[in-house]
Amino acid sequence: MIAERRLMSGSKLPSIRRLAAQSGVSLFPVVEAYDRLVSRGLVCSRPGVGYFVVEGAIPALDLAERGVLRAQIDERSRSIQRFNLPGDTLKLGSGVIPEPWRDIDGLSAAIRQVVRDAGGSLVDYGTPLGNPQLRAALLQQAARFGIDATMPEIMLTAGISHGLDLVVRCFVQRGDTVLVDDPGYFNLFNLLRMQGVHVVGVPRLPNGPDLACLETLVKTHRPTFYFVNTVLHNPTGSTIDPRVCMRLLFLAETYDLRIVEDDVHADLEFEPSDRLAKLGGRERVIHVGGLSKLLSSSLRIGYVIASSAVIDMLADVKAHTMVGCSPFAEAVVYEWFRRGGHRRHTERLRARLHAAMHDTMRELEASGWELFVRPKGGSLLWARLPGIDDSAELAANAEYHGVTIAPGSYYHVDNNVSPWLRINVAYARDRRALSFLQDSYARDRAGAVAAKREAS
Repeated sequence: MIAERRLMSGSKLPSIRRLAAQSGVSLFPVVEAYDRLVSRGLVCSRPGVGYFVVEGAIPALDLAERGVLRAQIDERSRSIQRFNLPGDTLKLGSGVIPEPWRDIDGLSAAIRQVVRDAGGSLVDYGTPLGNPQLRAALLQQAARFGIDATMPEIMLTAGISHGLDLVVRCFVQRGDTVLVDDPGYFNLFNLLRMQGVHVVGVPRLPNGPDLACLETLVKTHRPTFYFVNTVLHNPTGSTIDPRVCMRLLFLAETYDLRIVEDDVHADLEFEPSDRLAKLGGRERVIHVGGLSKLLSSSLRIGYVIASSAVIDMLADVKAHTMVGCSPFAEAVVYEWFRRGGHRRHTERLRARLHAAMHDTMRELEASGWELFVRPKGGSLLWARLPGIDDSAELAANAEYHGVTIAPGSYYHVDNNVSPWLRINVAYARDRRALSFLQDSYARDRAGAVAAKREAS
């Protein structure tokens, strides 16, 4: 299984007793097999914890496999990375807020305080669970959404993507089928495919996942997990209706489906909504969140809230793959919380985004664009021009206006042609954005008139 990459680096092996019971053998041959794996450098043993696949044990991909993997990661990933690179174009399709909207002064003050106070701890390793003071502060934030968790039920990560990666490494095996939102988070699609996972999309509706389709997919594929944005879904901005949440949890219980709740935009919601982790409990739902969208893309801080048993397993994998996160970054973010920076910044940012969202929706609708939903917060809108079937045409036109935006197909599991575009309202009042949006509508109307004349 290691040679076939069905077990990845950091994966925990079954206990000796469990594997012996599953295989119908005595304990001795299992002990002997594990000892051989340890002697060959493929597995390491942690007394009292278990056996784990070591870094470097996974054989390199051959050239043919590399070609397949590169084809799976493909052009859309490279194009999306343009949103993270410096440049003069307006990143209208970006998933982050502009730098001037961030709390640079508050962060700078927190950094100076940590440097004064930290001393030698700045060069120490972090612990797998992370800074206890910051974990406690994040638990207080989670309580705002009704998630009543305790300290053994939260672990810090190096951003939300790292939290998702740990969940995949720990609980998803090569060849498993998992469900994801479609459209959804493209980095998650690639992460799962790199692990040899079969990824199946669940259509996203304005009120949440298409439950009829979800139940059919669960019966057909018997997936192990469903990765879902409950609130302020990326890219559509939609939030799951409470009745849909309850039905989703009922289906998960009925078909033994585990849920990973991606709550990356939690702090940007105008009014708190129910979370699946509140309604379904931490035995069924793994809740993953982060602060990078709110705070700084370079201070990678995220967290996982789950049952203590799940957190223990995730912490083991984290310890084997990166030991711990940056204690400096964790200390800075905690100091920012302690000074009230989180509360003040989120209040200002929500107010600013609320105004930008209102103005952008008004401008889009006045220019003939159609909205997928009117979001209850955040920075993302999912919009289309009724006469355009492939938004790649719009993305190409955007370049002429100095605007970078990705076609809607990039957010679909199978890269299907899509008329929709993801628009970040924090950038939408820039003159280049307005020029692009208005020109796109004018081109669409001109094309429709020309087609009508030709038909007559």
